[in-house]
This record gives sequence, structure tokens and C-alpha cells, in this order.
Amino acid sequence: MIPWQRAVSLWCVDKVHLVEVYPDVRIHSPSITLPVPAVVRLQTYVRYQPSGVAFNRKNVFLRDDFRCQYCRMWGDGTTLTLDHVVPRAQGGMTRWDNIVTCCVQCNRAKGSRTPEQAGMKLFDRPRRPTWLLNTRIGPHPSDPPAEWQLYLRAA
Repeated sequence: MIPWQRAVSLWCVDKVHLVEVYPDVRIHSPSITLPVPAVVRLQTYVRYQPSGVAFNRKNVFLRDDFRCQYCRMWGDGTTLTLDHVVPRAQGGMTRWDNIVTCCVQCNRAKGSRTPEQAGMKLFDRPRRPTWLLNTRIGPHPSDPPAEWQLYLRAA
């Protein structure tokens, strides 16, 4: 899915064909009126090479199932934090294999020590995920626009 603005830009430079348009919606400029693309088709195939899962707070929480990796307490973005397994003070890096989800209490107890130094057990070793975490199509997967129905596969 791409934003309609991107679809219009690609159409204007002749990189996509319009397959479907939203019938009651138009884009107006001082000199022209254009339909709003609903479905576009690339003129030439572009091989997509996924670059992997983005490293961010939300994706670390999703990877760890919103559970503290020391006490297994479940939480949300307000009760959980991120913890460096090897603390930055000891040369630890901020990357997938050194960051885990942690509750505030365990993070305080661990401090700037490794789990072994703090006498804490890490339930799951951190790793870089190879799967997409929060993929969805359209504004809401259960209610795509009517113009998309012919082009979506039944799951």
C-alpha cells in the first residue's frame, strides 16, 4: 500500500498505470483535475529486497511479547523499558542482540551490571528478528475499500 499522493506522483511520471480510481474523489489544481488512484500497477517489476525489521522500541516490545525478560511480567509501553544486556558502561552496543524488554523494577535491580553480575536469569537471548512484526493492508485489514476487493486474495 502506498499513499495516494505517491500514486499520483508515480502516475504523472508514467511509472504506474491506473487500474481503479475512487469514483467520487478528485484532486483539483488551478489548471487540471485528476482522479484519485485506488489501485495502480507498476509498468516494470521492481525487485523488492526487504532490509529487515526496523530496530525501534515498539519492535523490541513485539519481539519479546511485551514481557520482561527477567521476571516474565507482562506490561505495556508505560510499565516496560528497554535494557542493555551488556551495559553501555561496559561497552555494550544498542542493537538487536543486546537489548531486551525489561520492567522498571528489574531494570533498577540490574543497574549497570550484566545479568550474571546481578544474579539474574535472562529468559530469552536477544536476537534480530527475521519476520515482519506488524503488517497490515489498508486502513483496517477487515474493512478494505470496495475498489480493492477484486485485487485482494481471500486469506
